[in-house]
Amino acid sequence: MPVQKVNWLAVIIAAIAFYAWGALYFTLLKVPYSAAAGYTADQMANGGKDPMPYVISFIAALVLAFGTAIALADSDQPGARHGVEFGIFMGIIVFATNFLSINAFLLKPYTLWLIECGYVIVGMAIVGAIIGGWRKHTA
Repeated sequence: MPVQKVNWLAVIIAAIAFYAWGALYFTLLKVPYSAAAGYTADQMANGGKDPMPYVISFIAALVLAFGTAIALADSDQPGARHGVEFGIFMGIIVFATNFLSINAFLLKPYTLWLIECGYVIVGMAIVGAIIGGWRKHTA
């Protein structure tokens, strides 16, 4: 595994960017997201009082950024564009397809799936841009 090629600062910045993107995205889409998820305004307001989902979300963002850095470390196509393409590809192929299946079995509305996929696909593109564009130079 090419851990020695990982730019750790890029991983941390990408994780922060993904986390911040989620905060912005779900703030902007709070009403349709809560409706599609079946939450009331009170449930959404009370959910923000527990710090654990925020901690878990940031740790997950770090793991996602690290995995992206590992996946792109040996790529012969450096650059932000390749990172964005990788992020979009992985967001669709891994997340969107699996979550479509999960949502279908849970009988969740497809609006919820679209909102969640939009968040992950764009977020993965952001992470890919940072990781792909800011790769560690090795001798």
